[in-house]
Amino acid sequence: MVNNDSTMKIFYILSVSLLSFLGVDAQSWSPVLTGMNNTVFSFAVYNGELYAGGYFTLAGGNTASLVAKWNGTSWTAVGTGMGTNGGYVTALAVYNGELYAGGGFDTAGGNPASSIAKWNGSSWSAVGTYGMNNPVWALAVYNGELYAGGPFSTVDGNSANKIAKWNGTVWSTVSTGMGGPFGTCIKTLSVYNGELHAGGYFGIAGGVLTSNIAKWDGTNWSAVGAGITDTVGTVTPTTVLALTVHNNELYAGGFFTLAGSVPTTNIAKWDGTNWSAVGGAGMDKTVRTLHVYNYSLYA
Repeated sequence: MVNNDSTMKIFYILSVSLLSFLGVDAQSWSPVLTGMNNTVFSFAVYNGELYAGGYFTLAGGNTASLVAKWNGTSWTAVGTGMGTNGGYVTALAVYNGELYAGGGFDTAGGNPASSIAKWNGSSWSAVGTYGMNNPVWALAVYNGELYAGGPFSTVDGNSANKIAKWNGTVWSTVSTGMGGPFGTCIKTLSVYNGELHAGGYFGIAGGVLTSNIAKWDGTNWSAVGAGITDTVGTVTPTTVLALTVHNNELYAGGFFTLAGSVPTTNIAKWDGTNWSAVGGAGMDKTVRTLHVYNYSLYA
């Protein structure tokens, strides 16, 4: 969301290629110039401007490698951006006055940076020495530290099972991290009730049995009720792709049919004690992102 003094616009992320990037002022949709020439995955506001990350090389007709910023009038590049050899930016977060970008890339601003980098307003730099050995899918700030989640197994050359935290100087592990089925991955992170919640595709968090969602209190991992599962055998694995807080409840979106023991389809909410369905039957297709705007939840 960005305020350009005359109107408030909310931006929605689509999981398909965006040939025209759109905003809405609560009355109608309007183009934000010509937008990007490919997919947008993430947004963050930094230094009064809207930053977008994804898989694109053009923003508003200007060259922009995977990251671009919008000042309310025009899109511009963010330095020389990230390496574009199959690269993408999937997560953006502001921490200690700098913008952090996570994704699948090996350079930032022309400098080596494996899967995560930071922007201080004028230049890109690496975060740590070696970064991650696989992409970063999610970023969140919790208890004064930056948490990163994804399918990676090392950070700065040390073992880190799908999640790690950065204190501004060094990376460290978050207990024993996540484990479980093949392809274990953290897809989303959100803070609720003073705890960090992680969603994705996993069955163990810190040695505790969980089902695709878990919470971290700064010391230990624990399950979120009976978690999120699936009653129907499909090729696509049960996955939590989005978490956000609305009306003092944690909402989860993704691909699933059960939240705890409650039947629901692809969206559910947690009140700190129990899971419940959202709007009856939920959504008939995968929920990839959730956002609160003007007291309403958008999926």
